[in-house]
Amino acid sequence: MGQVGGRGDVLPRASRDAQIGAKVTEALERRAPLTVVRAPRGYGKTTAVVRWIASRAEGPPVRYVRLGLEERVGAGFWRLLRAVLEEEGVETGPGVDDRAVVRRALTLHRRPLVLVLDDFHEAGRLEGAPAIDEDLVELVRRNDRLELVVVTRAVRDIETTGALSVDTAVVRPTDLALTGDLVQALARRRGLTVSAEHAHRIADDLGGWPAAVRACIEAAAMNGSDTVVDTGLVDDYLFGLLQDMTSDGLRDFLLRTAVPEEFSEATARAIVPGAAVGTHLRNLRAAGLLTRAHRGVAVRYSYPRAIREALVRILGETRPEVVPEVHRALMASAAQEEGPAGVLRHACLAGEWEVALAVVEEDWATLVTHHQDALVEAARAIPDALVRADSRLAVVRDELPRGMRRPGRNPGVWLPSDPAFLDLTARLRSAEGGTGDHVMVLFQWAVSAVLAGDNDTALYAFGRVREHGIEHEDLAARLMGTVGMLMTRAILGDVEHALGWARDPELADVLQGPSRDGLVGLIQASARIGYAIACVDGVLPDAAAAVARIRELRRRDDLWAMSVFARAHLATVSGSEEERARSIGALRAALRHTDPGGITEATLATTLAELLLLSGMSGAAADVLDDLPDTAVSATTRAQLLLAQGRWRDAIRVAEAVLATPATRRAHFACEVHIAWALDQLGEPAAARRAFAQAVRTAQETGLRRALHLLPTEVFESLAAGVPSARALRPADGRAPARPLEDAPVPPAPADLSDREAEVLVALRDHAGPAGIAEQLGISPNTVKTHLRRVYHKLGASSRQEALRISAHWPVRGASRRGD
Repeated sequence: MGQVGGRGDVLPRASRDAQIGAKVTEALERRAPLTVVRAPRGYGKTTAVVRWIASRAEGPPVRYVRLGLEERVGAGFWRLLRAVLEEEGVETGPGVDDRAVVRRALTLHRRPLVLVLDDFHEAGRLEGAPAIDEDLVELVRRNDRLELVVVTRAVRDIETTGALSVDTAVVRPTDLALTGDLVQALARRRGLTVSAEHAHRIADDLGGWPAAVRACIEAAAMNGSDTVVDTGLVDDYLFGLLQDMTSDGLRDFLLRTAVPEEFSEATARAIVPGAAVGTHLRNLRAAGLLTRAHRGVAVRYSYPRAIREALVRILGETRPEVVPEVHRALMASAAQEEGPAGVLRHACLAGEWEVALAVVEEDWATLVTHHQDALVEAARAIPDALVRADSRLAVVRDELPRGMRRPGRNPGVWLPSDPAFLDLTARLRSAEGGTGDHVMVLFQWAVSAVLAGDNDTALYAFGRVREHGIEHEDLAARLMGTVGMLMTRAILGDVEHALGWARDPELADVLQGPSRDGLVGLIQASARIGYAIACVDGVLPDAAAAVARIRELRRRDDLWAMSVFARAHLATVSGSEEERARSIGALRAALRHTDPGGITEATLATTLAELLLLSGMSGAAADVLDDLPDTAVSATTRAQLLLAQGRWRDAIRVAEAVLATPATRRAHFACEVHIAWALDQLGEPAAARRAFAQAVRTAQETGLRRALHLLPTEVFESLAAGVPSARALRPADGRAPARPLEDAPVPPAPADLSDREAEVLVALRDHAGPAGIAEQLGISPNTVKTHLRRVYHKLGASSRQEALRISAHWPVRGASRRGD
């Protein structure tokens, strides 16, 4: 029998926090004929309603009725309601049909009455629910003295169709969910200090579920721990919620769709074939368990993080066979919605190793270029024997995690591109008999890092390519690694480092030699582009010749775009008006072949804007910049635009924001110069010279000069007057001193070579590889390789030839041991 109460009866304890459930009070105070308070277990529905009942000092009588097991059939519900009316003094009259008696009595009753039906989801749960809802709506519609409040966990007809017949106030789960501010207030009341960020995270993780939030706070207060989501408590609440569900289909739908982090309606149909997907989605959203978000034109659904994780745990414990079933179903939808990375992830989670290996085989270039995280996860999940049998996966497992982006670093904003030269490199290397996958995996990874703006990772990966080439005496690999280091340093604006890599003897031979074909020809083209960019950034006398040596590339991809950039880059410092106009046209044409949203597009477009500014077309430059995402690359040129417009303070603000980011050295240097220029124009000479001195230090450290040459002569003279060392960076002829590839200074001999390392270095003069050195010194080839790596590192050398050149005139210890 359900619980029956009046204003003076003992009711469930009301919460002391009147702010929680305020939406319930607001709805009840409206005095609508029908009020529906709907939310899952633990949302404080009853507490809020009871608080309102207890706080009423006047108004019509209120009868509180809590339904139970006997009311799950229609006859039991009407029997209870008849008893309630008789206790209230409502004239019911004779009759054995309780439904007919109640309907007649409430239709004829003329005194005000508020009837509160709690746990209304139990009314006719097994039989008679539609008739109950229909009758109650009709009674409220006929009797304007009757007010009905239903408190329920489920959507009922009384809410959906009832609102079409009578004025209805509805309180939904979102109205009862706790916000971060309320979580913080509850924690404070229990003596816990919780930051606003932490409180909002708890609210988001639990979907604002009041009972779960309270329980977690209470557990933290009792245990003296930080306020965190208690997984055991959440699991208990979810168990209860699943038991409350009357529909096995809805329960199954809920558990299965919790497996993916988010899903579309099409994905749900694949996961739960034959289900009433639209109905289930509406019911779960109505219950406050499911959120909907738009991803462009697509609609995606997801559960709060802690709730989803609890559902997956419950599914794994109760029906473990379902989890791989779901992932198998997700493989097909992932192919349409997520691409190869999604298919690979679900194949691994389903234990479908053959499918996973097939995805790696078919989509290798895309995965290693754009989805290294997914590759690493797969390599860790796939059985070790299968990983060892696939050299690509072995490299992924052993190499990629060490160089991938560290936590907390800028994830980048660039959309991925798929440069054609990567496929060409792989084909050429294979045709020339290279050692193959290990080098190409690392090279593809390094290139993808460059295109993602992750230059630290690129330097690591290109360095590993070089090390592989040194260790295995693989010239092509050494050249690939070295040209990668050159290009990355050039992109960063580390002119001195870039020129240092260009002086590598092996790469210098290729860079300065006649045009080559095949893989070396591709390396040559890349080296010439990188070298030209560095020469322009350093405003070297060789800059024009370096740009002229760039060979026209047939494939319109990112490498070709960088050759266009190098030519336009030169036009910014040494081009005539005609040359600038020609470069503007070339950049506009190149942008039509460039993938939107990538770093290559940003590089070309900002160079176009810069040339437009130099040509006096600031309006056109602004239009170009307005089409770009807000990044350090675009902001650096935007600061230059603001300078051209005389908006000095705005230019400083934008430039300082760039300096606060991990942008390239080129961007930082340009912004330092921009700030000095703006301060000079604002009449703040002391601050301007301090800013200019910092720019000069950066120029001396990096070899960058170009931004200094873009300063108006009178501004440079004004700034340089307080920084004498600046004049050497922009001599009267406008060209910095030459730093040719040849005659590079030889560093002093390091004093920290061990005796064995010195012996290995001496033996290197007579032997081209580890085998000969090992035989001469009586040690293993692997030991020789280890010593050679250390020697190269200490010398700053990248090859045998460079190590021998650096040490040619040294009195190397260990020479006497071989009779020299």
